[in-house]
Amino acid sequence: MPVTFRFDIVLRVRDAERDRCRVRLAQEQTSQTELCAERERVAAEREQVLQVLTQLQSRDQWSAQIALALHQQAELLEVELLGIEDDLQRAVATVARCLKELTEANTAVQGLEKLAGRHQADQLRLELKAAERDREDTWRAA
Repeated sequence: MPVTFRFDIVLRVRDAERDRCRVRLAQEQTSQTELCAERERVAAEREQVLQVLTQLQSRDQWSAQIALALHQQAELLEVELLGIEDDLQRAVATVARCLKELTEANTAVQGLEKLAGRHQADQLRLELKAAERDREDTWRAA
């Protein structure tokens, strides 16, 4: 009769923790990707506004009000871009932390799985010895 691996519950808990780490890492990577896309969109919009402003100022006659509005819009987009950059830096740090946590959780699960494998091998060896002993006893009795 096989003996239950005594760390089986711990193994299941660690495995569930590893799965949570994987999910969190995927979510954070998705967030980071979305922030990168948002940064590119805002940067492109700002560049477009600056191009329009440059084209407007290259003309002989241009409206100071329109130029001021475009300049203000470019500044607002720059502030938005700086905010996105800050968020992106935090997201990169979070992804790195999640990756580290996943690595640690994976190492813990692998260690427990190795221990469970040894336990299973030991149990099999004990069962084989018991079966061999039973055969020898049966052979001697006959």
